Amino acid sequence: MNPSAVIFKNEDTVLSFENGKATLLYKGETYTFGCHPYEPMVIIYKEDAPVAYIHNAFDVNAECQAFMTNPEHLVDTVTHHYHNAEHFCRLFTVAIDRGHDWQIDELEKEMFEQVCWENHEVFYKTDDIEFGRYGDEPEDETDPSEWDEEPDTDFLEHSEYEILYVIIDGVKYVLRGDWMSTLSLIITGEKGKKAIKARIHQFNGIPEAYPGCWRSGVLFSLVGGGIKYNTEIFCQILAYAVRTGKKDYNLREIEKAIGLRVA
Repeated sequence: MNPSAVIFKNEDTVLSFENGKATLLYKGETYTFGCHPYEPMVIIYKEDAPVAYIHNAFDVNAECQAFMTNPEHLVDTVTHHYHNAEHFCRLFTVAIDRGHDWQIDELEKEMFEQVCWENHEVFYKTDDIEFGRYGDEPEDETDPSEWDEEPDTDFLEHSEYEILYVIIDGVKYVLRGDWMSTLSLIITGEKGKKAIKARIHQFNGIPEAYPGCWRSGVLFSLVGGGIKYNTEIFCQILAYAVRTGKKDYNLREIEKAIGLRVA
C-alpha cells in the first residue's frame, strides 16, 4: 500500500484512498464504499455485498479526497458535528460492528459513547460493582461555534449531560434519569440494540447531574429533603434493582429492603 494514500491507521484499522476510491482494512477484512447520492447514503461493502448503510451521511470518496488535500479536514455532517480522520473512520467501524442500518445521528451517538468510554472515570469500585462516568466528548467532534470562550466549571459539578454507568456482576448498564422521576438501567446488546433492565420510579432528581458528589462520596440529597445518599448507598440501590430481577421498582421499596431509614 502506498503510505501517502493512508488517511488513518491504528493497530487494526487502515483507511486509504487511491485512484479515487476509498478502502477500509478492518480486523483483517477489506471493505469498500458506495454512495446513493439522494440522501446521500453511505453503503459499506464486503466482497461486493452490502454490510451496513448510513443514511443522511456523506460521499466517502469526496471526503477522503478532502483529507488527502488537507489532513486537518473535518467532515461536517447534517447534525453539525465535525469529525477528524480518526472519528470519520470510526463511524465505519462502529457501523460494521454494531449494526446494519443507521441514521447518521444514531451512529454518531453510538460512536461518541464508545470514544467517551475509553476515557471513563471510576467513582466507586468493589469486587462486584463499579460505578462511574464516561469521559468527555472530544472538542474536535463538536461544532466550533458552540465552543465556550471560558471553561464552564459549573458544568463539571452539575451537568445533565454526563453519561453514568454501573457494572454489576460483570454486566455494564448505562443510567438514564428523566423529569418523570424514573431512573432506568439500560443494557446494550448486540448490533446497537438497547434494552431496559430495570426502572426505579419516584427517583426524584437526575443522578447524572451530580458527578462531583458521586466523585467525593459525601452524603447528599438529589433534591431538597428526603434520604441522603452517598456513592456506596447509591450503588447498593442499583445492585438490588438488577439482582432482584424485577422490571419496575418504587424507590421506597428498595430503600426499605436495603435497610435505609425511610421517613
